Amino acid sequence: MNEPMPWQPRENVILTKLDDGEAVLLHLETMKYYALNETGLYLWEQVLAGKSLDEMAAALEAAYRTDRAHALRSAGTFLEALRREELVHETHAGEMKGRRGRE
Repeated sequence: MNEPMPWQPRENVILTKLDDGEAVLLHLETMKYYALNETGLYLWEQVLAGKSLDEMAAALEAAYRTDRAHALRSAGTFLEALRREELVHETHAGEMKGRRGRE
């Protein structure tokens, strides 16, 4: 049986939390900034915790009292955007080495 793989931030990404509950990601190679709203920051924290897509959707569903389908779509869309910008990657068995990204 294939277990869902957790997501992990790339080493070249830095998170800066702002006072208003939002945050900014900086990709050190491209020098691009990415703004995260409150929900985006919540999902990024799930990435830092090494959560799989299913686990992220469950956390989102509980935290924001949304239905499972909406939470799964939202988390999936967020992860795909991060992956496309090379901010995260999907880990493989044995790859999680305790590194949870840089803050």
